[in-house]
Amino acid sequence: FISIDCGAEEDYLDGDTGIIYKTDKDFISTGKNKVVAPEYNLTTPYYGNMANSLRTFPEGKRNCYTLKPRQGKNQNYFVRAFFYYGNYDSKNQTQIKFDLYIGVNHWTTVVDMQWTYYEIIHYSVTDTIYVCLVNTGFGVPFINGLDLRFMNDSPYRSMNGSLIPKVQAGLGGLDPTKKAMR
Repeated sequence: FISIDCGAEEDYLDGDTGIIYKTDKDFISTGKNKVVAPEYNLTTPYYGNMANSLRTFPEGKRNCYTLKPRQGKNQNYFVRAFFYYGNYDSKNQTQIKFDLYIGVNHWTTVVDMQWTYYEIIHYSVTDTIYVCLVNTGFGVPFINGLDLRFMNDSPYRSMNGSLIPKVQAGLGGLDPTKKAMR
């Protein structure tokens, strides 16, 4: 699987989960690395330092991460994107809004500036999966983390498209150390 700490300066092993977090430099060439304001630093039990670094996209309408899972096309993948504004720009913004796409398909609109994440089960018909942040004119898009998990033995084997869980979870809603997600 792929676990990306967006905006991190170097790869690291999270001692609590055993998950290796990669920087996003091999997955995207646009955007700028930032950190949340010190007074907004979060300690998240299952996500290491991911909440405290982020990549912002002040330029361009659409900025995409390029994910190339080794299992390739015609497979189901669990994709999770993490967001936490953390007043990184010292502007105390509360109304940032941008769109999240998986390939050319709209996934969700990101509006929550608190620590949150969005999940999707995606059946990929190509060897490459693009996760894109699209500027809608309501502030600078940003992202803190991105996970991609191969869903071996998935009950959605013949699915063609994407499934979004009805309830989107926030901090503490999902424990990535559970065996099913590894």
